Amino acid sequence: MQSETFHIPAMDNQAVANFLANAVANAPGVTGVRISTAAKRMQVSYDETAFSSADLHALLERTGYQAGAAKESGGGCCGGCGGAGSCK
Repeated sequence: MQSETFHIPAMDNQAVANFLANAVANAPGVTGVRISTAAKRMQVSYDETAFSSADLHALLERTGYQAGAAKESGGGCCGGCGGAGSCK
């Protein structure tokens, strides 16, 4: 099982979050999707024997939304600062 977390700058409302979650969750091999609109982050878990990191990146690109690797916040971040860690 693999997991990747992405920062999606344009994911600023629930409609966009639902669209992205549905697009990713329906892909073969994806086992879970967690979304935070406050932090503009999406975490995707997948079975690497059925779905690859390259597949995931290509799928996100096809949605039309820019997605980059999320920066690690050092833990304990609530996401209210967008993951920048400025609330510590």
